[in-house]
Amino acid sequence: MKQTKISKHKYSLVVCSSDAYSDTWKPHFTLLKKYWNGISEIPIILNTESLKFDFPELNIISPQLFCSKSESQTVSWSRRLRETLDKFVHTEQVIIIFDDYFLRGPVNVEKLSICSDFLFKRQHAAYITLFPPPPPYYQIEDYPWIVKRPKHAPYILNFQVGLWQTNKLIHYLRDHESPWYFERWGSKRARWYSDEFYGVIQLNGEPLMFDYLASKEGISSGLWFPATKELFDKENIDLDLSIRGVMPKNYKAPLPKRNWIKTVWNIFRSLRP
Repeated sequence: MKQTKISKHKYSLVVCSSDAYSDTWKPHFTLLKKYWNGISEIPIILNTESLKFDFPELNIISPQLFCSKSESQTVSWSRRLRETLDKFVHTEQVIIIFDDYFLRGPVNVEKLSICSDFLFKRQHAAYITLFPPPPPYYQIEDYPWIVKRPKHAPYILNFQVGLWQTNKLIHYLRDHESPWYFERWGSKRARWYSDEFYGVIQLNGEPLMFDYLASKEGISSGLWFPATKELFDKENIDLDLSIRGVMPKNYKAPLPKRNWIKTVWNIFRSLRP
């Protein structure tokens, strides 16, 4: 029988990455440390295959679960995240953030604490996205900046920065899925259960709870968005272009080649109970 998670911390932070994206780690953790007051007290787990990474004053654990070359190349993203959560997260709640989400301003730690308590007090609450979700949603009476998302809302499960009940995230993961599969098909699976899903919104132009621009700053198709350099220059962070280039203007990503038999089989696996 699996032991109950016990920790003096309210939540852990899992940074989702890959060995191939190790060039994002230094800028990512530089900005986390700068803009997240108290992050040095939070357990941080770097979810990657085989590499280890340390950063001054941050409590980073590198599980190194898949060190062999064959495993690191073949293990699925969801299986790696599930095993990381199961073996290395010892808190009832976990915050998920991606390696190329680069903070641009302070994290609202007061509201984050409220969200954590909110999640603890509601039996069926599974997840709060800490980045404004698209409508529809309904405001909560006591906290008008927290909204409840109906089951038919688009991408009710998504990988913007979010606070999860750890056991609920493990429940929704399927070993064959990529992050994009999880967002699409996991959102459909979520309709089958009594779990509740929430988000945070901006009121009266207040700052974002987690301030980042994933659609403009970061990486897409393996290339840096051009605006990332402006952010890094402002933050005095060197951008190493030797590993990946900058996305050209009017760039169009090539269409992926699909094995339709495998695609249909994966959809079946995603939607079966």
